[in-house]
Amino acid sequence: ADDKKTVEETVLAEGLIDETALYTAAGEALGVPFTTLKDKEIPGEILDLIPPALADAHMVVAFAKSDTAVSIAMLDPDDIQTIEFLRRKIGKTPTVYISTPTDIKETIRKMRHADIEEDIENIEINQKDCDGILVPGGFGSRGIEGKITAIKFARENKKPFLGICLGMQLAAV
Repeated sequence: ADDKKTVEETVLAEGLIDETALYTAAGEALGVPFTTLKDKEIPGEILDLIPPALADAHMVVAFAKSDTAVSIAMLDPDDIQTIEFLRRKIGKTPTVYISTPTDIKETIRKMRHADIEEDIENIEINQKDCDGILVPGGFGSRGIEGKITAIKFARENKKPFLGICLGMQLAAV
């Protein structure tokens, strides 16, 4: 049935082991070093090495790089396809670490949040002198948040606004 939990989910839910200890032990068993991401300041240029869709789908983030290698934290260090894809895409040898789902999800969230803040700054700079704002249709969480930001900017700055399709629907939010 759909309500079945994995062994991992069960031991964590029952409090038999905490997440960090579980993934540290998994790393030791797999011969892969464990890393925590929560206290790392990761530059945007390094986070941007892995596309957000890939980061989400494969629970993987880049957190450091050198001239020849890139350090990646992932849930499944045996995911050879993803590791090979990243090696080819980035052009550096991935050094694989295991990390907790919480750390990886939070890092991906911060990555998106930084992108949205940059978009807001660009909207404010680029739209100060505009006569009106057109918000077209389109989908995806980042697209929706960007549209809402543009709509909010139009309202707060008393700019004429035309929303098309999803752009108009979001105006009512």
